[in-house]
Amino acid sequence: MADPHRSRGIFASLAMLVAVATALATAAATLGVMWWVSRSDASAHLVRLHAEVERVFEAAIDPRFQSKADEVNRVLDRLVVIEAIRGGAIFDDSGHLQQTFGEVPDTSFQTIEHDGGAIFPARDPRRVEFYYPPGSIGTPVHLLARVEATSTTALERDSAERRVLFALVGAATAGLVAFFLAHWTVAAPLQRITGTMERIAADPGGAEADAPRIAALAEVGDLAATLERFRGALADVWRTKVAVADAILDRSPFGVLQFNAEGAATFANPAAAELFEREVVRGQTAQPLVVRDLATGSVSPLREHLLRHRGACRSVEVPSPTGQRYAVAGSLTVGADPRNAATIAMLSDVTEVHLARIDAETRFATGNARLRSARRRELELKLTLEACIALMSGPDREEEERLDALPFAVEWLAGAKEAGLAAETVVLAAEGPTVQGPVADLKAVMRLALLVSYARCGRAPADLIVDAKGINFDTAGVTIRAQPAASAEAHEEVVADWQVAFAALRTAIRKANGQLSEFTATEEGTVLRLVLRGAAERMATVKAR
Repeated sequence: MADPHRSRGIFASLAMLVAVATALATAAATLGVMWWVSRSDASAHLVRLHAEVERVFEAAIDPRFQSKADEVNRVLDRLVVIEAIRGGAIFDDSGHLQQTFGEVPDTSFQTIEHDGGAIFPARDPRRVEFYYPPGSIGTPVHLLARVEATSTTALERDSAERRVLFALVGAATAGLVAFFLAHWTVAAPLQRITGTMERIAADPGGAEADAPRIAALAEVGDLAATLERFRGALADVWRTKVAVADAILDRSPFGVLQFNAEGAATFANPAAAELFEREVVRGQTAQPLVVRDLATGSVSPLREHLLRHRGACRSVEVPSPTGQRYAVAGSLTVGADPRNAATIAMLSDVTEVHLARIDAETRFATGNARLRSARRRELELKLTLEACIALMSGPDREEEERLDALPFAVEWLAGAKEAGLAAETVVLAAEGPTVQGPVADLKAVMRLALLVSYARCGRAPADLIVDAKGINFDTAGVTIRAQPAASAEAHEEVVADWQVAFAALRTAIRKANGQLSEFTATEEGTVLRLVLRGAAERMATVKAR
């Protein structure tokens, strides 16, 4: 609870601060007004002095000779001698300096033309310079007179002294009045408000124990009395609603947090602190509560995450000092005004359920991987058995046919990709060249050639490329390339024996009257090229047409 003596000292200093501020403001205003008045007096004095000097010139210059330069020069010299003026200068109509008398003026003719005035200050604060155009005193020249201004200086000094005196008296009076007004209308009611708030903070449920006092004058006093009357209603609400809600939040298994409009956490129940495993509400120095959305993988502060998804319940990952925890987070916004709206967040700890789900998904993925591996190995063994059967087949001769052998390769590639042997298959020729030979042997050649290329590659899955094109009317070429798939996450060794498949391929090529032109194997992959017998009758068919 705050010290009441300290509160009284604060409000007393507030009244004193108001008094000092009022005194300073009054002094500044008084000085400003008096300065303006004195400035106006000084300007008026210079205007009067300018007129007096002009009358002196009119009286000193003989009207009969006022148009003669000698007469004007003689008059100016006499005025300087008798100290009616301190100096002067004469300019012709073009602005050239003709004559100076006594002290040389500081003002040039260019300055006169630029400013367009009649009174000009000099470098010496005791002097001022007056300009008289032609005709103003009956002379045909421009006249500049330098006059002593000590009377104006004395006037300004006396005015400054009066300004300071008036400012001090006004500031002291205004400060004293402001002190008493601030104390009785502001400081004393604020002391009552502070005492009421301290009692409410100490015991909200028993805040109405003291009877309210009579209100003071002015609005702040009315506010203090209204606040004292409000204590009873607040205590009743606290006992019937706030205390119940507080007990529910303290014992809730769900984490509940409240954020203000700036995004700072202002409340967190014990379940929320346990979920994040640290103190959540720590004022301006608290680090933001960061979560990771499990669906998108984006990492952001909790309040930004809730606002982005408009309060929808989403699974998030919560970092904590002891490891990662998982929760389902949702929210609602309280308050229609966005500037004063508060965000209420609720989080349910689902760490055990989520870890169990991850474990189940891992076992499921492992089982699927084993199933795919088993299916791939089954097909490899089946193809190896097919190679062995082709190797042991007898020399029976079948009737030769003319056909496109590329569909045999397409069929084999489709089955290999479905079983996981191949990650990517490419057939470069949409329609292969026509070849001639026994159908079973041609089919065995294509299938065994693919098996040899795949098995010699040694790693599954593989990328397989088949290119078939006619060399001439008597021969057709087939090129097969196999290399470990770059897009595959993991590779397994091939169990099919490529040497058995290669022996069966050589046998099938001989039976189909073909030729193995190239077979190379490197770390980057395998290349196998075949030359098959083409349909020579095509030449005769073309000629007949």
